[in-house]
Amino acid sequence: MSTIIKDLASTFWKLLLILSIYVLLGHRHKVSAPHTFFWSIILLGTVLGAEFVGFLFMLPLASAEKYAHQEVFVVINIILTTLIEIISVILLKKFVYRNVNDGQKFNLTRLLAFLSIPVISTLLMHTLLLQTIYSPEFSFLLILIFFVGLTIINLSVVYLYVNLSKQYSNHEKMSLEKERLEQEIKFYEQVKQSQQEIRSIKHDLRNQLLVLLNRLENGETFEAIKAIKQTLSNMSSRSAYILTEHQALNFLLSEKYKQAEALGVSLEVKSFIPKSLNIDDEILVAIFGNLLDNAIQACSRLKDERLKTVKIEITFFKNRLIIEMSNPFEVEEEITRKSRFTEGIGRKNIAKLVEKNGGIYESWYEDSKYFACIVLFNLTY
Repeated sequence: MSTIIKDLASTFWKLLLILSIYVLLGHRHKVSAPHTFFWSIILLGTVLGAEFVGFLFMLPLASAEKYAHQEVFVVINIILTTLIEIISVILLKKFVYRNVNDGQKFNLTRLLAFLSIPVISTLLMHTLLLQTIYSPEFSFLLILIFFVGLTIINLSVVYLYVNLSKQYSNHEKMSLEKERLEQEIKFYEQVKQSQQEIRSIKHDLRNQLLVLLNRLENGETFEAIKAIKQTLSNMSSRSAYILTEHQALNFLLSEKYKQAEALGVSLEVKSFIPKSLNIDDEILVAIFGNLLDNAIQACSRLKDERLKTVKIEITFFKNRLIIEMSNPFEVEEEITRKSRFTEGIGRKNIAKLVEKNGGIYESWYEDSKYFACIVLFNLTY
């Protein structure tokens, strides 16, 4: 850029180039956009601050003109500046950035409010550095006070940013706990309803047996056989499905199976897991509930009835619980699905639950089919 642009404006273009590299690195390492822009500006300010400190250290040794032309001073300044930058970044990473939850989402207004001060400070520091190099008549003490003031202001902004990030993190944790509690309440209400249905079936069955006994005693064999067939038909339609040996998970899958049937969706389940695992039932219920709710609803909107199938395979192998699910969806929904893919509440809950329990969650879609894979580690039975 110095070759293309000969005047002082080239230095501003260099800042934009450095900022672009930071943004690309943030995108490459899947840092959220708000955090990428904020920390890029902070790192840019850190680089300029290091340049500034390095120059102030070198200023007593040489005049601005000598500094600009003698290679030895340039080399020494680069080494000194690089060391200051490395130390600054290590301190930021160790004491500041590790306390930030990168999953936090800041709206545009709040992000601009936070970025305004670092951006203005960075431009002022850059301008002051150039003026100091090319106009040595500036007061050294005044420059130092100005630099310290800008540094304190930016550190204050970083402190506020980190604390707000923590508050958002706590808020999301509380929201997640509330969601889990609602899932638990819903689960136990379903269990209660199921128990009531079982008691009702037992009561009806007792009455039907009494009627059958009376008919058999009176020799009404044909009527008794007809009533037995009708009872068996009713029982097969009302009984719970045995989809897995895990009791809590089987109950949830049975309920989702019925919901899918009501919407004209087929639910294909392959399960190879033990009767119990050392993970809370409500966690499994929340994960599978969110997964299947999204999949069943997507299939229910399909125009082709033959495609309305949700496939889910659950495998336990070498202390790992592996969950694989796939379902088709309408191609016309691809744009709105991309929005749900990144912002959907259900997927956020799944991701946080899986991450909190030391697992891996990946989801993607190919053509008109959505896929999800979850792996939970270090489980025993």
